[in-house]
Amino acid sequence: MPRRTKPGVDWAEIERKVRAGQSTTSLAKQYDVARQSIDKRANKEGWKNGPQRWMPAIMATETAQRLANPQTNADSNLVTRGNRTPEILAQILERISLGSPLYIAAGAAGITDELFREWRKSDQSVARLVGEARQDFISRQYGNIAKASDRGDWKAAQAMLQAAPETRKDWSGNSSGSGGITVNIAIRGDGPPPVVDIAAVEDTEE
Repeated sequence: MPRRTKPGVDWAEIERKVRAGQSTTSLAKQYDVARQSIDKRANKEGWKNGPQRWMPAIMATETAQRLANPQTNADSNLVTRGNRTPEILAQILERISLGSPLYIAAGAAGITDELFREWRKSDQSVARLVGEARQDFISRQYGNIAKASDRGDWKAAQAMLQAAPETRKDWSGNSSGSGGITVNIAIRGDGPPPVVDIAAVEDTEE
C-alpha cells in the first residue's frame, strides 16, 4: 500500500537538510510536520548518518594509511599540511552524495578544486569513493521517481537524472512535434559552474 504523506511537504528538501546537520526539531517547525514523522523517516532511510558513514571506507584508503603511519618525508609533509584528512574527505563525499559538483564540494570543505583533482589522481581509492558518492546521489533520485506518485514531485527528480553525467544519455530524450522549450542542464564535476543550454523547439503540428 502506498505510504501516506502530508500533501505539499518537500521531503527531498527535508532529507537534504537533515543530512547537512539541521535538527529535526527546527525542520518540524519550518515545514509544519511532526518531529516524530521526520525522525521516523530519517532513521528508516539513514538520513542522519551524515559524513561519518564514509569513515570506514576512507580509513582504508592509501591517504589515510599514509597519515596514520608515515614512512617517508612525503608522508610526513602530508601530515603537516593537514589538507587531505579523513574528516575533509568525509565532508566532500557527503556533499557529492547530496548532488554537489566536485569543485563545490571541495570548496565547502576548505580545499581548492585543483588540490582535490590532484588528490583523486594520486590516490585511486579516493577516486573510487568519489564515484560511489555520485552513484549514491543518482540511486536516491531513482528512488524519488519510484515514490513520485506519493510526493508529486517526479519532475524534479527526473531533472536531476537528466543533468547527471552518468545518466544524462538515458534520461535526456527530446520531445518532437509538441512545441515548447527543452532545457538541458550540464553539471561538470570539475571546472566552471554548471552550463544551462536552452533550445527552443518549433511546433510542427498543423
